Amino acid sequence: MQSVETMTERMLYWLSLNTQVRALAERLLERFAVTVGDLPASAAHHHAEPGGLYRHSLEVALKALEEFEGNIAMELRSDGSVDSFRSSHNRPRWQYATFIAALCHDLGKLFELEVRGKGETWCPLDEPYAEFGRRTKTPVASWRPDRQHGAHAYVSGFLIHHVLSRQDIAFMGLPRVLHLGSCLADAHSKESASALSQMVSRGDQASVEQAQPAIAVQPDSKVGRLLQTFQELIANGEMGVNGPGAQVYVEGDKAAVVVPISIAMARDRLAAKRIVL
Repeated sequence: MQSVETMTERMLYWLSLNTQVRALAERLLERFAVTVGDLPASAAHHHAEPGGLYRHSLEVALKALEEFEGNIAMELRSDGSVDSFRSSHNRPRWQYATFIAALCHDLGKLFELEVRGKGETWCPLDEPYAEFGRRTKTPVASWRPDRQHGAHAYVSGFLIHHVLSRQDIAFMGLPRVLHLGSCLADAHSKESASALSQMVSRGDQASVEQAQPAIAVQPDSKVGRLLQTFQELIANGEMGVNGPGAQVYVEGDKAAVVVPISIAMARDRLAAKRIVL
């Protein structure tokens, strides 16, 4: 497991090709850390430990930035022209929007926590968590019993004012700021058509599965689907095991697959079912 410091440095590395972006990102990370403090990301699901929300957010942002480097998706402008993630002018702006969308995708979870200290109840709209903590010294946080699964995505944008500065907005430009706002609302949706939202969603899933490997083998997860497809291919005799030219080798409780052949075979099988791996 990577340390928070290592993840932060790796993120800043991806952003360092543009010195202005790195400087903006460093200041934004400081504001984000103050906003979420040492709060957890969930009650007992993933990243439930103190500081879990900050760590999970960093993991998602790092994974989204790494995917962005190889992303050739494009955004269609209202006039019909195409704004590519890789365009020389707007690429750094889309990269920065990706970073912010991924980092802030779970800000709405702050509304699902009840934090009290010195007879006061924290309101996330009014002040960042760390400021409330400094003022009340020993705040106590608990999850609200009436919270609804997935609802936090729709209110994450309400807290972005604690994180974004006017310099961030000026750098990204209005089209990307508007896209960022919509991404925060639908980043958790599997049906989103936005390339940015899909990157954030995949980063979120990868971070959760990394924290709780058991989630990865659930039937509706991507890893679960991959394993099920391997089993089907082996059962049908299409994928060889422990033989000359085999795609899978098993010894005891360990298994190895030949990449990319085995992955390509699984993708073809899933594509026939209209499932994208």
